[in-house]
Amino acid sequence: MAFFDLRCRDCQKEFTEMVSFSKLSEVKCPDCGSTNHERVYKANIKGPISSGSGGGYAPPSRGFT
Repeated sequence: MAFFDLRCRDCQKEFTEMVSFSKLSEVKCPDCGSTNHERVYKANIKGPISSGSGGGYAPPSRGFT
């Protein structure tokens, strides 16, 4: 099972549904009950992407103390 972002072609409602890919065509719009929908592709960026090192760039020291 996976989450799919969908848009109803009849009422234009966007919704997310957890369903197996094989049952995707059976999903009904929560507003109008239509099964006429299309997939909506969205970026799922949850936060900054990190290499995991925990550090960042530090310019070289210029002798200041």
